[in-house]
Amino acid sequence: MENVTTTFMFVITVALVKFYYSFHNSNNNNINSNCMQKCARNGGRRNDNNKNNNSRQNTNKLPPGPWLLPFLGYLPLLLAKDKRDIFRRLRDKFGDLVYIRVGCRPILLVSGQQMIQEVLVKRSREFEGRPQMFTTLKPGQGKAVVNSSGPLWREHRIFLVSKMKGIGIGKTSFEENIHDEISLFLNFLRSKNSQAFNARFCIQTAMSNIICFISFGQRFNYDDEEFINILKLIESNMKLVGGTAIVNYFPFLEYLPGDLFGCKASLKTVEKVQNITRTWVDDHKKTFDPNNPRDIIDLYLLEMRRKQEASENTLMDESQLVKLVGDLLVAGTETTATTLQWMLLFLVRHPTVQENLYDEMKNVGDPGTISFQDRERMPYTIATILESQRLADIAPFSLPRSNPETVYDVTGYTVPRGTLVLPILNSLHHSSDLWENPMEFKPERFLDSTLENVIKQKDILPFSVGSRVCPGKTLAFMELFSFLTSIIANFVVRPDDEVGVPPIEGHIGVTYVPNEHKLRFVPRTTCV
Repeated sequence: MENVTTTFMFVITVALVKFYYSFHNSNNNNINSNCMQKCARNGGRRNDNNKNNNSRQNTNKLPPGPWLLPFLGYLPLLLAKDKRDIFRRLRDKFGDLVYIRVGCRPILLVSGQQMIQEVLVKRSREFEGRPQMFTTLKPGQGKAVVNSSGPLWREHRIFLVSKMKGIGIGKTSFEENIHDEISLFLNFLRSKNSQAFNARFCIQTAMSNIICFISFGQRFNYDDEEFINILKLIESNMKLVGGTAIVNYFPFLEYLPGDLFGCKASLKTVEKVQNITRTWVDDHKKTFDPNNPRDIIDLYLLEMRRKQEASENTLMDESQLVKLVGDLLVAGTETTATTLQWMLLFLVRHPTVQENLYDEMKNVGDPGTISFQDRERMPYTIATILESQRLADIAPFSLPRSNPETVYDVTGYTVPRGTLVLPILNSLHHSSDLWENPMEFKPERFLDSTLENVIKQKDILPFSVGSRVCPGKTLAFMELFSFLTSIIANFVVRPDDEVGVPPIEGHIGVTYVPNEHKLRFVPRTTCV
């Protein structure tokens, strides 16, 4: 955000937040609002007491945290562009559970393997909701799988996981669909004739086409104007949603004149994307055959009709389906495409790793015929993917969770209801306590001393963990394996001769994305 915008944001916040709290939640008696009212009197720290429940008095205390400004909360979090360093410092000082507040939003930072497992796995049912804030309720609409909570989320997640398995995702039969797209992707790379170019768009298109095939049985050409527009809308909205984050903490800012924080622009972009996905759903309804479901849209229409005809309780409807298709398109494109971009960036900086990958493929068989079934005999390839996921750390903070009710005795602490719970996955992936030289790209760290077996590591969670673990993680890993081996079998990835080796630099939006750079894909048949 520009300096002038940051300054204006701060002035607006200081001037208006006090007014906001003078009337907001003044009559709310839940534990959350009681803490707010005590905030200024306690030097900015919150202190909960539940005198009506003697059995909980010993655990009815908040986790440790920094001193908080009245009304504003923890100001450094508002002003920082890269929050990873702030979260590291807070963890170093206060431990793996840190309690802060920004504006009206209480926040619990959860770091370290043990504490992440405690909150997201052992206590997953208590923390499986999404925070009720601008991002989830307005752009996310509180619908489908990504932004929903409670019975709505549970019904749609069960549907999605079961149907993805039914389609065959993760099985050898589905691999053919991935390789059909890879064949076209490789042809596109060959068409560049070893010239340097930014591969982000073609990677996004390839990944999008796979999820589009799953969702509505269609793929797009790499030069399709409609599809290019869709990808641009998605990318634009990822940036816009990142800019609206402050509204999650100070909700009244959404209603200021103009559109300083991009709220209106974000909602307009969401509507444009949904108009497109709504068209896809409408087209499917015209050709829907309940005896021959083709894809996720057909399967949803079939399941929704079955439940309605059986008078079963259901929250499935067409608006949820429209949002679900959009969620699949965004999630299925952005995360895997970004991981592959980082992987290629690491490989161009480590040509020896490229050759090690190629040598392993030759030991298995013809590099051009490698399949996902061969992965058990390709430990170095698996280690390279894992190391790329670890070092890229594209989701340094997992999507936030929330607790609909107050949770007691989380390692001796109380978490008030409605707290934004933020798992800090970066605390695992880049920890010097867990990894030697964590910022170094070294696939061998995932292999045993013989370099022939992959070491299972619990300290890498690229798909998060617990009840809201990414439902497409099997598909994503299959895609990464198939694209990596296909690229290495056919090309040597080299830097732009004019610019040189690109640096390991990126920017954080919804995900951590590498800065723009150009690569050359030189056919192995022409390499000397």
